[in-house]
Amino acid sequence: MSDSKLDAIIKLVAVNGFRVIPLHYPIPEGCSCGKPGCDRIGKHPYFKMHRWQHRATRRPSVIREWFENPKINVGILTGVNANRICVLDLDEREKFKGSETLRELERLHSPLPTTLTATTGSGRHYYFRCPKGVRISSKKLGLGLETKGDDSYVVAPPSIHRNGKQYAWENEGTPIAVAPDWLISLVTEEDVSTPTYRIERATKIQEGERHHTVWEEVCRWCKEIVGPLTPRDKVNAMSFAFELNQKWCEPPIDEAEVREIVNYVLVSHKPTIPGKGKKKGRLGWFKISASEILDEPRIQVLTDRQFRIRMILQARAWMAGGLLPRDAKALFLLARARSKPRFLKDYPDTLFDFKVWEKNNDMLINEEMRENYEKAQEAYAKASTGGKRGGETRQEIAFEKSQFAA
Repeated sequence: MSDSKLDAIIKLVAVNGFRVIPLHYPIPEGCSCGKPGCDRIGKHPYFKMHRWQHRATRRPSVIREWFENPKINVGILTGVNANRICVLDLDEREKFKGSETLRELERLHSPLPTTLTATTGSGRHYYFRCPKGVRISSKKLGLGLETKGDDSYVVAPPSIHRNGKQYAWENEGTPIAVAPDWLISLVTEEDVSTPTYRIERATKIQEGERHHTVWEEVCRWCKEIVGPLTPRDKVNAMSFAFELNQKWCEPPIDEAEVREIVNYVLVSHKPTIPGKGKKKGRLGWFKISASEILDEPRIQVLTDRQFRIRMILQARAWMAGGLLPRDAKALFLLARARSKPRFLKDYPDTLFDFKVWEKNNDMLINEEMRENYEKAQEAYAKASTGGKRGGETRQEIAFEKSQFAA
């Protein structure tokens, strides 16, 4: 790296209080790390040790030593331990179109203040000062927007993106503004209303059924939210519809039509209020046996965290007729666990009474639970029809049509 670029980095660190780390860089074969099929080309720390954040520095002598190789990319530490820097990462690729999501958020709240901004390989980085508690978040703001906060970092100018484009400052010298309250509120508050409903289909949505199917799926998505829709829910609903359209509609329908569908659903949506409406039938009950917990040695040795995972996954399995997905990522989402590494280490011990389902190798089954569920289904159906047989009940039809989704 030339002396002028080194001096620019050192000056940037001095003016803004940044702490920097060296990152790998793109090469014709892929990434300088040498790992075949690296999925973070030019974006991960050059250090071999995993606690890279503790080595980030502001010291000019160390910076000159690290960036002696002119190809090495630059990373800027974010979060409470990095002078309270947080970054709003806008992805402008056609698949994400973060600028549209940002415009919708600014329309609902207020425009972003002028702040230090950099162009990236596929969008922009907006630098802000923020309080403690802002972490990596790719779902709370909507499609194409992500925040980088505590214990994270961003690739910074003059790094080179894998597509050959160089990161650059749009307005170098501009002071870093304080993040607006609405942005901090959206990325720090616990997301209790965002639905976990996902689309699981065997085939693409073909012409002739695209409009109705998108409308139907958006309705189901909104129904997963308890209470009235918030402004953030409305942005997320739009992002969900765009993702559904791009991933499953063949060919995708016009975006203006997608917006029209979502806006219609948002106007006609009736909020789901806890405690209102019909009472749940017996099929919605999940029975916990105290004797099983007290007498089963394999449960007694579980840690508190493992026991919590087991209870949640068992409840999820009951709602699916004794079935769970044979996929660690899907189970992690179902269990609402916080740490994925801990979950991957803990969950196998919690599912000791589940095994691979013979009918579908992608699913796990608890045979005793499935048998009890079928008995409960039969008893409830009989009670619902006054003991009469012949003809399916609404509960049976709903059960047959239901799809297991996280």
